Parts: sequence; C-alpha cells; structure tokens
Amino acid sequence: NNLVHSPILEIFVYEMRNAPGQDVLNFLLCTTTIIDSTYHRFPDGASRVDSVFRLLPERDPTITPDTIQQPLLLDTAAPCFNWTTDRLLQQYPLAISIETKRYGGNMAKGEQHLGIWHAAQWEFLASRAGAEPVDQLGFQPGIVVQGHIWSLVITTRHQATTTVLSSVEFGNTSSVVGVFEVIAGLRRLRCWSLDVLWPWYRTF
Repeated sequence: NNLVHSPILEIFVYEMRNAPGQDVLNFLLCTTTIIDSTYHRFPDGASRVDSVFRLLPERDPTITPDTIQQPLLLDTAAPCFNWTTDRLLQQYPLAISIETKRYGGNMAKGEQHLGIWHAAQWEFLASRAGAEPVDQLGFQPGIVVQGHIWSLVITTRHQATTTVLSSVEFGNTSSVVGVFEVIAGLRRLRCWSLDVLWPWYRTF
C-alpha cells in the first residue's frame, strides 16, 4: 500500500512547504504505534492506523507566551498531546489519521479500526479539555484507503459515545483524475486541520 499512498502524501506535504503557515501540518507513518490503554474502551484489542498528520507547534510563528492560551504548547519537557504510547509522537497533536486496506480488503473492518482509534482520540481530548470544548469541536475526520479507493470517515461523540458515520469516497488512484480528486480532498482536510482543529488545540 505504501508504494502508492506514501508518494501521494509526500507530494501533498511538499506543496505546503513554501506556503506561509502551511508547514505546521506534516505527514508521518505510524504502523507500529498503539493506543494508550487509558483511553481504550473496548474489549477487543486496541487498533492501529497506518499514517497520521501531526501538528508541529514549533513551526507556528504566532505561538509565543503572549499569544497562546494553552501553556502546554510551550512546554519543553516532552508534554503528551495524544492518546498513543509512542513517547516521541506524544509530543505532537494529531490531526488526520489514515487506515489502509489492500485491494479486496474489508472496508468495514477499516472503518471499525478507525472508529476505535477515534474513540480513543475523543477520550483523550475530553480528559484534557473537558466535555464542553469537545462538543464544540463537533466531529473528527479520518481516511480509510481500500486499494485505490480513498474514503472520508467521520466520527462524532455524544454523551461519551463515539459514532462512526457512513464513509464517502472522494478519490480513486486508478486514474489521473482520481489522483487529483484525492489531492483535492486532502487539501480540504488540511484546511480543517489548520483552520478548525489547530485553533481548538491552541485554545483548550
């Protein structure tokens, strides 16, 4: 899968590097990263995902002691910003998570894995920010890739219950047009990450 997916994601990240404020978001493979058991609420084993987009506070020039409301973003003592057990990755807030399945794989299983991953994300955010700020966030987007097909998966949280909404295909890498559709979809998710999620992290 990575032979196709990673180059597309690298192209997507590369186009951001020279745009002001866009390099706050970065792509990272994380196939061995697992959920911290503190935030896992299911009898089945904790899920993993294949890739994440992480937010890099040190690349945001607007973050200073005078402008930031969340002091942990300025902490240099390896703070924990996500629900994983990876000590290096914990230093970064996570934005979009990507689960991949081979061609002919089980799409429903991919959605389930992403749902479990997102449930831990909701638990973590609620434990740090509280229920009301989490309600303000509204939803969390993620991506499931099955073969060539890229689909958007949305989760919501209500009364400590995570709901996985039906997936929506937004691109297919089996054609040139489909690849451009994937890039366009990723751009929309980038906008959400930088315009909605990142300000939310900075506030709460």
